[in-house]
Amino acid sequence: YVGHLEAPTGLQELFASILSRLRYAVDVYDVPILPPDASPKAISVTRRCFVKGLKLLRVIGLFAKYPKYVPRAQLQGMAMDDLAAHKMHSHLRMNCLTIESLINDLEKILECLPLNWRTSTPTVHLYLVPLRDLLMERLADPTTTFQDIHVERVRRGGGVTSGLILS
Repeated sequence: YVGHLEAPTGLQELFASILSRLRYAVDVYDVPILPPDASPKAISVTRRCFVKGLKLLRVIGLFAKYPKYVPRAQLQGMAMDDLAAHKMHSHLRMNCLTIESLINDLEKILECLPLNWRTSTPTVHLYLVPLRDLLMERLADPTTTFQDIHVERVRRGGGVTSGLILS
């Protein structure tokens, strides 16, 4: 039956269009870097921008369920290399002033990625190296204090972020 043969082509075109729009969204996405004396309103705007990035990561991750139409490597590159490891990394480095806020935001990023991306391929771990290095740098800093049970759990090897330490 002929209609069945045309459906995959139509789906491929649909996914190509969606992928193009996702690429554009990733390209224009930005989280402002806060000055040390930032106002509460500026902090709020930065948080909203960060949350929009998390939503974008989730949407990209949803398309990982359709590997026949959307190449996994292309999605991973957009989500983890372009967005998480570069654009969101600068937010983490400059705006997360406490180890607690850094770990919380890192976990939010990792939770937005499909589970099999976080655990399966060596390529994924290469994408996450900048995030892991930032976490390790902060954990090794002698001025870092651990006020939060959540942080202690990560140091002991629990939580989503512990995967960064072990990779």
